[in-house]
Amino acid sequence: MMSFAYNFSLTLPLSYFSVSSSFLLPFSSFLFV
Repeated sequence: MMSFAYNFSLTLPLSYFSVSSSFLLPFSSFLFV
C-alpha cells in the first residue's frame, strides 16, 4: 500500500507535466515562429 501511494505520487506530476507540455507545445511553437 505504501509503495502504491509512493508510485502514484511519483507518476502523477510526471503525467501532468507530459500532458501540459504536449498541450503547450503547439502554442509555444506558434509564438516562436
